[in-house]
Amino acid sequence: MFKQLLHNKKVLILPLVLVIAGCGGGDGSGDDDVYFPPQPPTITPMPQVLPKIINGELTRYDQNSGDGVVAGYSVSLAGISLSRSSAPELQVGMVLKLTTDGNNKVLSVVYDDIIRAPVTAVDREKKSLTVAGMTILTENARWGNGLTFDTAISGTLVEVSGFLIDSTTIQATYIEQEIHELELAEIEGVVTGVDSVAKTFKLGSIIVDYSKFYAPDMIVNGLWVEVTGIINGMAMTAEMIDIDNPDYDDMTTMELEGRVSWISTNLDRLQLNHNRFVTLTANTRFRNLANAAAIKTGMLLEIDGTWDSATNSLAAQRVELDNDDGYFGPTGPSGPTGPTFARPEFNLEGKAFYDSTTDTIEVNGFSFTPTLMMENELYNMPYQNLNGDRVSLSGLTQNSQNLLLEIEHENYDGTIELKGKVTQSEAGQKNVWGYTATDGSLPQELGTYVDVECHLDTPTGLTVSGCHYDD
Repeated sequence: MFKQLLHNKKVLILPLVLVIAGCGGGDGSGDDDVYFPPQPPTITPMPQVLPKIINGELTRYDQNSGDGVVAGYSVSLAGISLSRSSAPELQVGMVLKLTTDGNNKVLSVVYDDIIRAPVTAVDREKKSLTVAGMTILTENARWGNGLTFDTAISGTLVEVSGFLIDSTTIQATYIEQEIHELELAEIEGVVTGVDSVAKTFKLGSIIVDYSKFYAPDMIVNGLWVEVTGIINGMAMTAEMIDIDNPDYDDMTTMELEGRVSWISTNLDRLQLNHNRFVTLTANTRFRNLANAAAIKTGMLLEIDGTWDSATNSLAAQRVELDNDDGYFGPTGPSGPTGPTFARPEFNLEGKAFYDSTTDTIEVNGFSFTPTLMMENELYNMPYQNLNGDRVSLSGLTQNSQNLLLEIEHENYDGTIELKGKVTQSEAGQKNVWGYTATDGSLPQELGTYVDVECHLDTPTGLTVSGCHYDD
């Protein structure tokens, strides 16, 4: 009967309701019109809204259409000139910086190569290259201009894009052979070991002569710079130095991708790729991570947020872990599984004294260097006034120099968190930042990296006990 009605009667579609009405006087014997509810309308997705700044790896790209994916965002790169040092073609694996109109249009693309110099050594077993004193990890990296790991040899001029893991290690995402005559090398990294008299500093293992630089007083420890110059062995004469100095407007929307270099003890601040700071708030959302406490150094993150010029950092709205990266976090004091990371971050507490001669802070005989990006939480007190105050210090060790990123007053509560390497005192005692364990709960192998929480036996003493791995 129902099929017959459909065959003989016209069908009208009205919104939301099913109405059956008689047309023959209402006695039920006349012809009926059958009304069916509407089908769900076809919805056209709204165009993707892009952050004004996107910085990350190009993971997909169609050379014909120009469609690609950068740091998780689908973008159209068709017809946009690429700013870079050699051939103009985009390649999957390149780390790019995009500027957009804040809606759905990409305005410019800059290719970020972190180093350009000759290969000086190849480790076939570890699948790594040595370039200008830097170890280049090539696992999962893309190769260009016909170069492969098997064809890379000493003397090959390469251009590498990727993420800095520590001061001497780069996780490469794209490597290509430099096909043009190389006149000047390029290296990006963190400034350490500044000698203002000799006018030198270190970038990784390279000693850079910056005597030609027009404003030498601007070079201080902890800066992120890009140096262009002539390399001779492990020395480089700088012809040009670009200092990283973000000048974004407040509330500029941004997406940053990179590896975590450091996270503060309060879990409210972290650093990506050793050159960009991120602020975490109570409103920050996490994906593939339970919370901020789950973030570990070495993790590959994508972070969305807005720029805050007051803190010179990205205020994070969303933090997402790349589950495909192969990094699973630390399994114990020995460090992480997956890729090998150098674990350069440190944390400790102790009585601090300021040394005006070296502009350093001394704790338990160890020196710590304040940096421009150091967060000072010393009760509105300049660090130069430290004279036996109990403080907590946190930061990164680069080229044997301890760069401070966070300092705050600390009250004795019977516990102490220690991050760092096991060293040996002049008296032969194994210790971490001068603290020894009375019960043997600290590792005794020199160079072992630990991240532990211990009982501090006395407020002013240097002995601890009951040390356990800090989850």
